[in-house]
Amino acid sequence: MAEKRRSMTPVRWHEGAPAPVYDGKDCRYKFSLGIHHGGFFLGTGSNRSYCSGTLVWYDFVEGETWCMKNLEKVIEDLGYEMAGRMKVYFCPPANPVSTGLRRLASEEECRHMYHHVITRHHSLEVYIDHDESVRGFDWDDVVLFPVVDLPPVISPKKLQKQKVGAELGEGSNQGGNEGNVGTGNNEGNLSSGNNGEYEGHGDDEHGFISDDEKAQSMVDDFDIDEIRHRVEGSDNDDEIVDSDYNLSDGDDDLVDDHIEELDMKNQKGKEPEEESEDEYLDLPDSDEDEVRHKFKIFRQDDMHDPTFHVGQIFQSPEMLRKAIREYSCKNRVDISMPTNDRKRIAAKCVEGCTWYIWASADSRTKALMIKRHCSKHTCKRVWNVRGFTSTFLAEKYIEHFRADENMNMKNFAWIVQKDWNMTPSRPKLYRARRKAMKVIYGDELGQNNLLWDYANEVRRSNPGSTFYISLDNEERFKKCYFSFGACKRGFLEGCRPVICLDGCHIKMKFGGQLLCAVGMDPNDCIYPVAFAIVEVEDTEAWRWFLRTVKQDLGIENTYPWTIMSDKQKGLIKAVTELFPDSEHRLCVRHMWQNFNTTYKGEVLKNQLWKIARSTRIVDWEERMEEMRVINKDAADWLGELAPNTWVRAFQSDTSKCDILLNNNCEVFNKYILEARELAIMSMIDRIKGQISTRIYSKNEEALKCTSSICPKIQKKLDINIELSNECYVKAHGDEVFSVESNGTMYVVKLSVKSCSCRRWALTGIPCSHVIACLRHERKSPIDMVHHCYSVQAFQRAYAHKIMPCRDKKEWQKMNGCQILPPLYIKKVGRPTRNRKKQPEEVAATQGGTRITRHGLVIHCRHCGLPGHNRGGCADLKAGLPAYEPPANEQGRNRRKTHVPHQKTNSTQEEPVITQDANDHDPIQSVYQHTMLDAILAERHVPKVPTTAHGPMPENSFLVAARQAQASAKPSTSTIAADLALQAEAMRIAKKKLFESNESRFQSHEQQAAEILAKRNAATAHKAALAQAKKDAVAAQKAEQAHAKKEIAQAKRAQKAEAKKLARAAETEVRKK
Repeated sequence: MAEKRRSMTPVRWHEGAPAPVYDGKDCRYKFSLGIHHGGFFLGTGSNRSYCSGTLVWYDFVEGETWCMKNLEKVIEDLGYEMAGRMKVYFCPPANPVSTGLRRLASEEECRHMYHHVITRHHSLEVYIDHDESVRGFDWDDVVLFPVVDLPPVISPKKLQKQKVGAELGEGSNQGGNEGNVGTGNNEGNLSSGNNGEYEGHGDDEHGFISDDEKAQSMVDDFDIDEIRHRVEGSDNDDEIVDSDYNLSDGDDDLVDDHIEELDMKNQKGKEPEEESEDEYLDLPDSDEDEVRHKFKIFRQDDMHDPTFHVGQIFQSPEMLRKAIREYSCKNRVDISMPTNDRKRIAAKCVEGCTWYIWASADSRTKALMIKRHCSKHTCKRVWNVRGFTSTFLAEKYIEHFRADENMNMKNFAWIVQKDWNMTPSRPKLYRARRKAMKVIYGDELGQNNLLWDYANEVRRSNPGSTFYISLDNEERFKKCYFSFGACKRGFLEGCRPVICLDGCHIKMKFGGQLLCAVGMDPNDCIYPVAFAIVEVEDTEAWRWFLRTVKQDLGIENTYPWTIMSDKQKGLIKAVTELFPDSEHRLCVRHMWQNFNTTYKGEVLKNQLWKIARSTRIVDWEERMEEMRVINKDAADWLGELAPNTWVRAFQSDTSKCDILLNNNCEVFNKYILEARELAIMSMIDRIKGQISTRIYSKNEEALKCTSSICPKIQKKLDINIELSNECYVKAHGDEVFSVESNGTMYVVKLSVKSCSCRRWALTGIPCSHVIACLRHERKSPIDMVHHCYSVQAFQRAYAHKIMPCRDKKEWQKMNGCQILPPLYIKKVGRPTRNRKKQPEEVAATQGGTRITRHGLVIHCRHCGLPGHNRGGCADLKAGLPAYEPPANEQGRNRRKTHVPHQKTNSTQEEPVITQDANDHDPIQSVYQHTMLDAILAERHVPKVPTTAHGPMPENSFLVAARQAQASAKPSTSTIAADLALQAEAMRIAKKKLFESNESRFQSHEQQAAEILAKRNAATAHKAALAQAKKDAVAAQKAEQAHAKKEIAQAKRAQKAEAKKLARAAETEVRKK
């Protein structure tokens, strides 16, 4: 059976390139293949030649893997196909085309080519016959495998190893060049007289053995390993090195002649047949008692379709076990191994079947050899094989999972059934995928100890990156902080001073929380900045994370920064401590979820969002009154919240951001959902790869931008341009305009970039009122967009790249202490992958979303009370009549029930369970806050026009008259003096009036500050009253308790006195 070979790809040589050098052991069995194509054969006999052809060389062809499949690939690379009339011929080295051509049509001929490579011929040539020009002239001149002279009757004998070299040399002198076709020198050569036939002992239909059959027997009986051993060992054999019997360039063909002699003994009296398995055992020499071994080795390439025979060698017991399991699964037979150790393996099929294998260690080959084997099965195929395990499936389909990590179990089951015609259970498929992913990404326990080396590699490959690991006193993993230098530089150079904070669950075995800080890029998209892995999300964890982020980004002045978050556990307290001067905004969506638990309804929901979107204080006050009319309790609930945390009218315009939702963190958590299911180091590396890919794609996107502002900002500007058609402008000079829109008057001042609606100041994008004024002035709205949305800022944000890490083998060993995993607490049920959906987020069967009945309060139709239906009504069962509502009530028959408002204490925190014994303070960042400095520089521009205001000017006529008077000193008797005094008094009065009027005008910031101050004062007063009331109640309870205690003591004293008197009376009675 032909040996199975691997595929290879030769390297095509180009003109001008250096010639290949085949030195060293690695290149010993490689060769260069020259292909003559595009021509034709001309002439016959010794005059035959290949004309009008082109020679192409392919270098470094693997001789060990050379086969017909690789030859076809090379032919296809030239643009031809092997199918059809095209034939390929091989010309051995040192043989002319006229006499040495050999047809290449099977694996045996390719094997023959490899013989020349073994004899150190590294340049072989083949010829392509496109139209059978050889066969058209004289086919007798072209033979497949020429042979030397042989007598009619042959009785060959085995050659000794010591005489092989000498006999090969003698054969070269006697036989000359093999394949001298048509010269008439050798009687045994094929010529036109005998038509290529050879008289032998085997007989077919005509009593002859054909050339193909003879060549087949020669190649099958040829021992490549032995010849290779002789050639490789020639450097250490003095007889071969120092003799004249070395194979020269012209003697390589004689190898086949003597190989034929070696095996003609097996051909005597037998028909040509397939090689017997017994032929690979011991072959005795005729002169000595030495044993010549010819055992076939089982290779890894044979694993996909294993076959067994006696004398087969396995390099290790593991390979034999694996081959038996592969055979069992492929043929669907249940094979067991009752004897299974390092030196002996016995495998047998089910009871009653004759198939078995016995393999043991062999001293001759120093390997495991099959000694006994029966290949016949008398059993039937089964559908459940014990070797078809999850480990087996993981090994077979690991590359499938590497290419498609999200392959579901349904598709996996279909693939397995198609390949093996077996249907494993779903739990087995889950285990197989888990084992495959464990091999791909590593074990969670093993990855903990690689964190030291990985952290050093990240810092080495990405200068400026931060990676901290903290352990507890027992050397267990506690928390980890990491941030990449490219993200920090891009955030500070191109993004606004906005940080969104949130935490999400890690879905690995040991659990944990991933804290993230996400910014906003100039295109209003997410921009990841820093991350931390902690055990529990509490005050201490958030305090440590925010302190590290603050020091890592070099934030000293917290006033210009804006923090957006949810009401996470301990987060509000940590932000208040570490960012005391920053504006802390809360997500309105999460606030509405808390609001919706008590105050339900679409009307209240829409009114809440209208209040949150108010950009002016007057709008906020008006909409709060509307909420109070709709539901006073809901308005009071909202009034207890600080308006600067969720209402735009009270938010600062420094950050140029008016977001009300924490969607940035939600989007990022969804973005890394798959990474959160991996082990810790694989998760960090996956996040790093995703951010690196995102930076690259965003940088490419920035290069394709044609506008001066980012695409999403351009869309927002286009919407405002469309809305400006309903705005009517009236100019007042000095770039001051009044704009009427939907019955409301707005004041726009282009010189100071302000509009009374405050949308331009909050976002930096011109609102519809400003665009209407720009239309009046014939100016472009793009020029008035804040530069934080420019493409240049977008390019600065993504200008820095995250560099990849080296292979694990090249990492520097940090020799850190062993990192133990956190304590594992097994939870009930299968871990969830997705977050729990809200009632309004549930998908509908018809598409879209639907509202669920979660939280819905049912009412009884009989009594009208909530909490039960008519079937569980106690009044109905007691025979009471149905409830009849008053005539003025409409709708469903319900009794009014008061649901008390439950206030939650947001300041209550979870107990701190983490420790900071191993924390290290990060080095303060030295990055420049480019974008923040630019935003703060613009805030120094005055918010009012530069026109100087003062008292009303004096009449020009009076001024001219006063200047025309003589320069005499004024006195009370002159009219000029009276006029001067009156004018001075008028100026003083006007100045005082102006100052009094000026004090009435206040800016929006002052109004907001006053409102917040009044609210804080009211809140403090309310808290003081509540505390006083609480103290009074406590004092009253204490007094009552004290009074009860005194009464109880008095009663006990009375009882004791009564008992004392009773005992005294009893004593007196006894005495008497």
